[in-house]
Amino acid sequence: DASISLAPKYTGRITAVNVKLGDRVKAGDALMVQDTGDLDVSIQQNDAATQAASADAVTEEASYNANYLKTREAYEIERQKYERNQYLFSIGAISQDTLDSVREEYMTSQAAFEALENQNSGGTPASVQAKQFTAVKDAYAVEALRRQRDDMVLRAARDGVIGYRAAEVGAIATAGTKVLSLIDNSHTYVDCTISENDASILTTGMQV
Repeated sequence: DASISLAPKYTGRITAVNVKLGDRVKAGDALMVQDTGDLDVSIQQNDAATQAASADAVTEEASYNANYLKTREAYEIERQKYERNQYLFSIGAISQDTLDSVREEYMTSQAAFEALENQNSGGTPASVQAKQFTAVKDAYAVEALRRQRDDMVLRAARDGVIGYRAAEVGAIATAGTKVLSLIDNSHTYVDCTISENDASILTTGMQV
């Protein structure tokens, strides 16, 4: 029914070959394993980076919220102060210079508050989103490495028999190079020529 050439997806040292020529295998059986030591270390490093980035995002959000509340309170204080001084100026109680000085402080606090307010226009502050995106990117990197690790185990694509083996423990398997073949011989099709005399006596179901 099928003859499948099996080749590793990545180049790597072979640590185990679980089949011999002629062995019958089931779909999903691990036929050959390559060294995953370096990948295991990379997965641990990237997993740690993901957790650190997630923690950074939480810290950044807490810091932003605290800063936002502090800046908003300062802005409200300066706004009220400016409005009071506008009234005092209108009745001649303070000079223009004093009003201008108060107004400058008010405008500074307003600018600081609006800068934080604009960051939060989408529901999540931009600085927090940046940290969250970093965590997501690191998580994708971990997932990619885990997929690569899984690909370092060559598995049977279907039930069958090992019809070719060119893999030994300790050797380097090159990506894309055939190391095993899997033959599904659950059905055999015969294409042959028979004589006219034989054809006349053949019927469906006869043993050949």
